[in-house]
Amino acid sequence: MKFARFLVRAFAAVLIPALFFVLLEVLLRAGGYGVNTDLVLELKDDPSHTCYLNPDSPRRYFPPALRSIQPSVGFRTFTREKQPGALRIFVLGESTVAGFPFHVNGSFAGFLEDDLRAAYPNRPIEVINCGMTAICSYSVLDFAKQLVRYQPDAFLVYLGHNEFYGAMGAGSTSAASVTRGVTIFRMTLAKLRTYQLLDNTIYRIRRALAGNKKQEGRSLMASMIGKKKIRLEDPMHKMAEATFRANLNEILDVAAQNRVKVILSTVTSNLRDLPPFDSAHRDGIDDIQRQRIDAAVRTGGLQELQTALELDSTYAVAHFALAETIAADTTEASLSRRHFIAARDHDVVHFRACSIFNDIIRQAASEHHVPLLDMDAIFASASERKTPGLNLFLEHLHPNLHGAILMAHAFREAMQHASIVAPAAATERSYDQALHDACITPLDLELARERIDAMTGQWPFQRNYAPLAGEFPATPAPDVARLAAQVLHKTMGLDQAHQQLGLEYTQHNQLEPALEEYRALAKIYPVSPIGHINAADILLRMHRPAEAIPYYQTGLALAPNESEPRWRLAFALHAVGDDEAALAECKRVLALNPKHQPTLKLMAKLREGN
Repeated sequence: MKFARFLVRAFAAVLIPALFFVLLEVLLRAGGYGVNTDLVLELKDDPSHTCYLNPDSPRRYFPPALRSIQPSVGFRTFTREKQPGALRIFVLGESTVAGFPFHVNGSFAGFLEDDLRAAYPNRPIEVINCGMTAICSYSVLDFAKQLVRYQPDAFLVYLGHNEFYGAMGAGSTSAASVTRGVTIFRMTLAKLRTYQLLDNTIYRIRRALAGNKKQEGRSLMASMIGKKKIRLEDPMHKMAEATFRANLNEILDVAAQNRVKVILSTVTSNLRDLPPFDSAHRDGIDDIQRQRIDAAVRTGGLQELQTALELDSTYAVAHFALAETIAADTTEASLSRRHFIAARDHDVVHFRACSIFNDIIRQAASEHHVPLLDMDAIFASASERKTPGLNLFLEHLHPNLHGAILMAHAFREAMQHASIVAPAAATERSYDQALHDACITPLDLELARERIDAMTGQWPFQRNYAPLAGEFPATPAPDVARLAAQVLHKTMGLDQAHQQLGLEYTQHNQLEPALEEYRALAKIYPVSPIGHINAADILLRMHRPAEAIPYYQTGLALAPNESEPRWRLAFALHAVGDDEAALAECKRVLALNPKHQPTLKLMAKLREGN
């Protein structure tokens, strides 16, 4: 009897709290508290089952303290079920995949989609960029688990730079636990509104106790740093290696279990033009040895630096100084490169992945029998003395537009070799053509320049890299600078800025730059009719009706009840000699507005011609 009572009490002790939390969760959801943090959401009451990347998905990985500066995913829609014969690729990774400091149209994934559409014009192509700034392999693993249900043909994975300072990274301010299992469990709990309520409440209490102090002006990158200095032999470094290996292996297991092909890439970074962020002497160095090493770094003498590295082979800045000293000697290119690599690997501020992480990537690819794309080697081959620098990077690791295009070409070739796509005739586009197809405008360039300026103007950077980038104009136009500032201060959306700039150009009869802004708007936000219709209007004013027609058709598919652009479509069709299609469009306009005079006149003209 006593045992039975014990069981009843134990059962009640478990059941009552469980029922309380279930009820609380139901009430919070019913009351609209919190957000859905799934990566992909589906439009409600949409017969096409249109899906979109969820702008609230970062809340699963970033704490409330970073809510005001947390990143997002690029805007993209796709149907739950693929079109017959379509190619659907998900690109997974961190800020390089996201395209930082550009929007997704300036990412290597964006250039890859343009490449594939040029190479396979008769096949529907979807390269869906799931990159997100300041995440690490924990988030990418979570993405992979969610994305397998959306019929991917392949995952392209470029990952490894953020294992210390990305969300939940080993050395970040948002590290959830030293235990991988607990961290993954915490991501699962973050889906619950109850957890979100608890997380937000704890944050508000802490903030109130701290006097509501805010750290203004800090970049997301700077805000993520927990432990500033981490040596290669530090237990935290070993933990980051083990976590990355486990997460990467699980990503590949998830893909294999769902029969999704994967191309895994090594990561690359600026070796030549970025000194170590910080260095640390090995244990056991005495004051006299330290002074000798520091003096050698200051003077840059060859023999002195070699002696310094004999005293301390882990001192990153000494490796960099020696690499620079011998870089001018063409016979020592290989040696110089080894010291540039050692300088990066021994950098104690881990904003660039060291060689160990590329070794883990290579091992995972080998063990899981997936194709390996050695991007590090590709960038080396495209650089003088096999040492990439600002020829391909904007700062420490984000590729410039030349670098992003190089990555896109490399992934396309890897996809062909892996039989993800069939071999195709060469469709190499010039650099200018690639930028034109990507719809990168002066507004995009100015936004990128200001983001680089903001990031590299803070610790741990020792110089501002924005003036060194060849892509950015030295002096942006005042209207471009004004709108870029509004976007960065979040008083205007990027779509609104492109639209406003296009309008201002149009008012000053600057039709070519207006067209580029509207093309960019249509590229970045393809589900909005505004960019498509405005681009078509400009093309019609420029007497280019054949180019205007597809823009009108796309825009009107999104806004079928707009009579004004529909009659202009009819006019464009008549201008290219397709009177039958023009007459059909006129009838559609009159169904919407029977007294539309321009359409009545055009219809009369068309009937006279017949």
